[in-house]
Order: sequence, then structure tokens, then C-alpha cells
Amino acid sequence: MPHRSPDESLTGPTLPQPPFPAARFLLPVAIAALGLILFGIKLLVIGTYGNATPYWDQWDAEAARLYAPLLEGRLGWADFFLVAQNEHRSLTSWLLSLGLLLANGVWNPLLQMVVNAALHVGTICLLAALLTRVVGRRFEATILAFVFLLFGCPFGWENTLVGFQSCFPFVLLFSIGSLWLVTTAAPFTARWWAGVGLSVCGFFSMASGALAPAALTAVGTLQALLGVRTTRRHLASLVFLGALFVLGVALTPDVPHHAVLKAKTLSQLLHAWTTILAWPVNVPLLGPLLRNAPAALLAAFMLRTRPPAGDRRWFLLTLVILMGGQGLILAYGRATEPLTNRYLDLFAIDVLVNFACLVCVVEAWTAPRRLAAPAAVLWTVAVLASLGVVVHRHCRGGMEYRLRTARAQELHTRAYVRTGESHHLTDKPLHDVPFYKPELLAQILDRPSVRSILPSNLGCPLPGELRDDQPSGTCTMNGHGPAVPVQPTPTWGTYGPQGAATTGLASIAFPAAHRGYRVEIPVAGLPQAEGISLEIEQDGRRRPLVASGASEAAWGLATVTVDGRPFTLHLTDSSPEAWLAVGSPVAVGRWDHAVRRLLGEWDLLVIAGSITAMGVVMSVGLARGTAGPRADRL
Repeated sequence: MPHRSPDESLTGPTLPQPPFPAARFLLPVAIAALGLILFGIKLLVIGTYGNATPYWDQWDAEAARLYAPLLEGRLGWADFFLVAQNEHRSLTSWLLSLGLLLANGVWNPLLQMVVNAALHVGTICLLAALLTRVVGRRFEATILAFVFLLFGCPFGWENTLVGFQSCFPFVLLFSIGSLWLVTTAAPFTARWWAGVGLSVCGFFSMASGALAPAALTAVGTLQALLGVRTTRRHLASLVFLGALFVLGVALTPDVPHHAVLKAKTLSQLLHAWTTILAWPVNVPLLGPLLRNAPAALLAAFMLRTRPPAGDRRWFLLTLVILMGGQGLILAYGRATEPLTNRYLDLFAIDVLVNFACLVCVVEAWTAPRRLAAPAAVLWTVAVLASLGVVVHRHCRGGMEYRLRTARAQELHTRAYVRTGESHHLTDKPLHDVPFYKPELLAQILDRPSVRSILPSNLGCPLPGELRDDQPSGTCTMNGHGPAVPVQPTPTWGTYGPQGAATTGLASIAFPAAHRGYRVEIPVAGLPQAEGISLEIEQDGRRRPLVASGASEAAWGLATVTVDGRPFTLHLTDSSPEAWLAVGSPVAVGRWDHAVRRLLGEWDLLVIAGSITAMGVVMSVGLARGTAGPRADRL
């Protein structure tokens, strides 16, 4: 094959033009449809198994090291860069968590989960779009279909159900972007520097982000040895990228208490690495060979043909090296449990990269063509079937266990917050308390700054003071019908000794809701009945409240904006046949209601994505009938 100048044609081979004008819009629309479906599936998982109780590292990494210093006026910029969480300098995750807290007003891990889900789905869609640029228009639909089948399964449920896991989508997003920009740009151009900047962001998301410049250095060195790129600028860029990797390693902290998790022998390291390389094909020896055969074949093809520097398959080869290095680092650092659930999102990217390699190998196959397609189908079926087995055996049980323990954590943490009694946190099973050090958790919960931002399911209800009870005895503590569940916090109502026959007026005053932008007020009875009204007064102005779900047998909720200022509830009961009761309000964030609504309407996103995907398929089919056989490309 004739060689081009090392830095020429950095955009790769020219793709054929779309067969009809609207075709150029179909791929972005198809990717958007894919994103809607995958995001809807993640919302279903969060809505079904998620809980707003902060979990594990969130208490020390977020509450103690980030939120409390911020609210107490002690947080400086040096804290973001110098303080590490385990082996990671998670600057991007800290900035995101801090931004969500300031925007919402109250700590809400469910909001964090939703944002993390959007980040992960966005990263998947970005990678899918880039891979379609690599494999060409002919295989665009094939790549998108495989992405849907792969990531439509909730195998990485732990990252989905824990709010402080944004480091995983961040490191993938920045590393993938860095590899694309650097491999498709001439050294030291603006585009190249942008890619280097993304690699730095990747390191400040997760320690393994340092592997992006390492992978770029490895592929760049290979290009130099093959004579594909030999300019001085290219060689200088390799020195720079290599130094960046070394600097990242030097800045990675060593965590002494994690030494027990590391590989002690070469045999242990290789066993952990092959286990990772085999996922999800759980077959000794054959698993890693089968799953990574496409990547190995592509690497052999690249070495033999020496494509020009602008060939986008160099990006694919760089991804192969990156994910292989990622697996090796995890095999060393977490040799005792290499397939921990939170790492599966990383391993799935490697599966997708191998599929893209498979497509490229099939396209370039020079042996008998009749062997290529069956081999590709067998590989795809074997990998997806193995993934199905993994999901069937582990996912549902794992998510149900997470839900059970999260409910126990919520119960015990809320009980401590409202009573201050330490026995609610101590002497409990390990995962029934949301932090592995109950004594430290109690210290964190006792800080006023942390109390002021606790999620609504844990926060202290606002203390109320009964005023203007006319006639006296109209409104009493726990004044609700016997069919209504008794609340663990104070309630007031007009259901008295005479039952619903009690009538009168009452006002209950509440202090400011700390940083709460809104409050949720439990309401029971018949607030819409004739002669019954519930109003809120703030700054001398009254407005009616509407409660959803309230009845004579159940508590409903009224959500109202209070902007962190004192307010008064006015109960009016002039009906001898109905009654009204309210409970202690709890502060909620600006976006809490929107998050709850979004989680309840996941199916609309899946339906919208499915309809959009069907529209794309129909458009391709119609164009195919009018524009000839080449119109079946997106």
C-alpha cells in the first residue's frame, strides 16, 4: 500500500455521499433514539431500586470533605486538587456534586443518579457515533443495534444506583474524546491540545485516566516504528504524552489499607486480568481468547498493512490498548474481586470496541468471504448470550439486595437524625447502615451544616407551633382519623373527640426550612371537601395548597415553594362531616419533584425513542425503494 506523508489526510478516507438528501440527518436521529431508550431503561432501574439515602463514600467524600466545608466557609480551591478519594483525584465528580447541591438546595442522591445516567448514556452515544465514523456508513445500523443489545441490560446497576459514581462516565467520556482528537490531529495543533486537555480531565476524574496518554504514546510509537509517522513534531509529542503519563502515575496516591486487595504474585495478576478480559464469557482460557479475538485480528491487520496516519482505525487500536491497560490496572489493584459490579461499565466498553474491531476485520477479510459473516455472527451470539446469563444470574438479586439494605439504611439513619440515639446506627449488620464506620457517620450527621442539607427522606421535620386555635380544642396533636397511619413526627388535625364533627380555625407556625427551596407537607382527610381549606401564609400573603393523594385513610403530600423563609399553615374546617390534618413539613430541593416525576415517566422516553427508531427504519426503507440498493445506509 502506498504511504502518505505522516501527517497528511488526518481525516481518513472519504466516505460515499448519502444516497438521498435527508440521509445525513438519520444517523444523529438514530443515535438520539438510542439515547432516549437507554436513558429510559436507566430511569426504570433508578425508580424501581433507587433510594435517596447517601451511601458509603458519599458520607466522607461528599458530606464531610465537600459540603460541610463549603457551608462552613472553609472550602478552598486547593481542596479540590490536593485531597484525594482513595487512589483518585475526583475533581470533576466533586464539581458536579457541588453544582447539583447548589442548584437543588438540598442533597439528593436520586438527582445525582439521574445526572450520572445521562452522562453514561451520552458517553455511550458519543462512542457509538465515533465508531460509526470508523467502520463506515455500511455498518452504522449494525453498531447501533449492538450498542442497544449490550447496554440495554442493567449489568452495571451499582453505578446506576449510587449517586457518587460519576467518575466512571467522566473518565470514559474524557478518555474517549482525548483519543479521538489526538489520533485524528497533527501534533501540537489546537485540536491536538484539546485532546491533551481532555486526557488531563480524565485523570482528574479517576486515576485510570492517566492511561489515555499512555495508550496514545504506545500507538504513536508503533506508528513511528512502522514508518507511518516519523516527523520531529510527532516524536516530540510522544515524549510529551509519555511524560504526562508518568506525571499522572506520580500524582496517584498510594492507599495503605488497599494493599490487601492488590495482586501479590504474577499468577494472581494474570488470573485476575484474564478474568477481566473474558467478561462476560465465563469460560476458562477460551473466554479471553474468544472475546478479544477481533481486537487481536485488527492489530495484526494494522501491523501488516500499515495504514496512513489519517486512517480512523488507529483510533480503534488506541481504544483497544486503553481498555487492555484499564483491565490490567484493575487486575493489579483489585485482584481479589476483579469483577466487582461497579467496574462492569468499563469492561462493557471493551466488548463494544471488540465488536467494532470485528466489523472492521470482516470488511477487510481477504480469505474466503463465506467464512467471515458466520464467524462474526457466532462471536456476537456467544458474547451476547454470555451477557444474558450474567444478567439473569446476578442483576435482579443484586438490585433487590441493594433496595432492601437501602431501606434499612434509610430507617436507621432517619431514626438517629430525629432522636440522636446512637443505638440506631451501632450493632447493626454491615450494610444496614450507610457507612462502614457508624461512629464517624454519627459525627458527620451531628454537624449542623450537614443537617441543613440532608435529603428529604432523612431530614428533620420542621418544628411547628400551634397558634390561633378557635375555638380552643379545634386542632389537636395527632388529630386525624383512626384509619390514617400514625406518623413518627408531630401532626395536627381537626379530628377531635367528636370525630369529624369538630369545626373551627387553626394556624401552625414553622421556622425557615434551612436551605430548603420547597417543603413537602403531609396532608390527610378531605382537603377538597366543601367547608375545608388549607392555606399557607408567608410575608403577609396567603395562598391555597393542593395536596395529592390525601384521603381519610392515607397521607398525601402538598409541595410548596418557601424560599427558606418562615411560614404559617392555616386550617379551616367548617364541615361537620369532614376533617383535615397536616404533618410536620420537610425541606426538599428545587428539582426533587422534577426528579420524582421523571423517574415515574421513564416509559415515555422509551416509547419516544422506539417511535423515533421506527421512523428512521421506515425512512431508510422508503428511500431504499426509490433510490436503489445504496439507500439502506443511515
